[in-house]
This record gives sequence, structure tokens and C-alpha cells, in this order.
Amino acid sequence: MSTPRAVLLSLLVGMFACAAGGLGGYTVANRDTPDFGPLPCRGSAHLCIPSLEAASVIRTLKTQGHECNRTLDRWSCVLQIGVTEYALSLQVIGGQVHEYSARVSTSVDGPPGTTSIAYLSWLAQLPYAYDPAFAQRIRTWVGRQIEKGGTTHAAVGGYGYRVDADDEQVIDFEVRTVVPR
Repeated sequence: MSTPRAVLLSLLVGMFACAAGGLGGYTVANRDTPDFGPLPCRGSAHLCIPSLEAASVIRTLKTQGHECNRTLDRWSCVLQIGVTEYALSLQVIGGQVHEYSARVSTSVDGPPGTTSIAYLSWLAQLPYAYDPAFAQRIRTWVGRQIEKGGTTHAAVGGYGYRVDADDEQVIDFEVRTVVPR
């Protein structure tokens, strides 16, 4: 287990394990903005995740080995480990995250692995990283949705979540800001 790929895989699993434990969210969340739910983006009428700065998310992903590219108002990041690809797309307005989506795809048959679930669970809790108890509830909920399969839509605290685990080899996930009613 001394090959560079094995070392990267070990680091990635460790990062997602920490993230699933609640530590990962603090590296990308702005704790000075403990607002629950979306707020207007800086300089825009669109809604953004107030605690989530795009630069912090991108920096964290790059540190973990993702290749990230920017086109206009969207960042796309990809990490390939063996036969599994982790991909994230962030729509950014005024430096803040407006919405994001992710896909974990693999050629391995069978239920999603723990690393795949940890990756998507970490992403799910980002809007609530300043609230460890609520972030844990979101991580647990997303993990259960992935494990049970199918497609789930839910509105949680001003955000629309979609988990599509119909295909065990391709899991899609997204978080969108929702206009308050």
C-alpha cells in the first residue's frame, strides 16, 4: 500500500471520514454568518448559501486532489480514484455558492461504497456546517437516501435537496436554494 494512488486513496478516505464526523464543514464554512437558510448573494437578487464561500470549497477540494476548472460562473471539480470518479459543479454568484451538484460514478457492481456515501454526505452538510447537530442530521439523511436507492426530493431549511440513487453505479446529488414561502 505504498503506491502514490494507494496513499491518495488513504488520504481521501480519511478526509471524508473526518468530514462525515463534522470537521470538514468547518474548513469551508464562514462561521461569522450563522443564518439558517439562503440569503441574497452579494450584488445580486439571487439567493446563495450565506455560510459558504466558493473559494474555500475549491481550495479544500484542490487540497484533496481534485482538478478544478472555472467557466464563467461555474466551477467544475473532478477526482478520479481507480474506477470511481467524484465530480462536483458549483454555480457561483459574487463569490458565494448559489447551488451545487455532484456525481459519483463507478464501474464496480454492488451498493455504493462508504467513501462515495461519505463524499456526498459531506457535500450535503455544507450549508449547515456552522451547526454540527443539524449537519449530522443532514449527513445521516443523505446516507440513508443513497442506501435505500431511488430518487428523493426534499426541502430542508431553505434548500432543495435531490438524491438520485436509482443506479448503484451512478449517484447524482444536488442542493439548490429555495425561495422562502
